[in-house]
Amino acid sequence: MRLLLLSTCALIFSACSGSSSSGSEAESLSAEITYHENGEIASQGMVDGDRNREGVWTWYHDNAQAAVEVSFKNNQFQDSAEWILFNPDGSIKADHTDGISFVFDKPWEQE
Repeated sequence: MRLLLLSTCALIFSACSGSSSSGSEAESLSAEITYHENGEIASQGMVDGDRNREGVWTWYHDNAQAAVEVSFKNNQFQDSAEWILFNPDGSIKADHTDGISFVFDKPWEQE
């Protein structure tokens, strides 16, 4: 997997702009994007100066369809926040509104 780090916060995700953090904290975030071997995007999200994940992160199937969208705070998965699992065809498999404890592979633990 290739890794592309953008040194500026050029890509602003809704979690970054909608957070209650101070402006200086939001400004210190940068976008991180990884790619599958086939050149399709593998994951994207924001990291702080220590490369800790912050805000909404999305992982993708190798066909470029979203696989999972979750929230992080201080590099910790926020299981109480909104999350969505997608099938390879892009349809929603499950989300936080299902009201169940849904067990799924966490791609960030496999990197």
